[in-house]
Amino acid sequence: MVFSDQPEFETHWLNRLLAVAGLAPVPVQHFSQGLEEILNDRQLDFYHERLMRLPAPHRTGPDSARFTEALRYALTM
Repeated sequence: MVFSDQPEFETHWLNRLLAVAGLAPVPVQHFSQGLEEILNDRQLDFYHERLMRLPAPHRTGPDSARFTEALRYALTM
């Protein structure tokens, strides 16, 4: 399973790459759906609170780091 904040976009490109390699498509789930499966309501609140306080760089690496930092914070609360 792959998680993304833009699963439609990621699915298109990921599956094209996998097809070239002769591999089967992989499901891409929206990041928020994955969070709802692993965090309780309190942790989800902490996650969203932390995410809103972190700057949104809109670049792949920094965006991933931002989501990870918010998740790390929520899991420690």
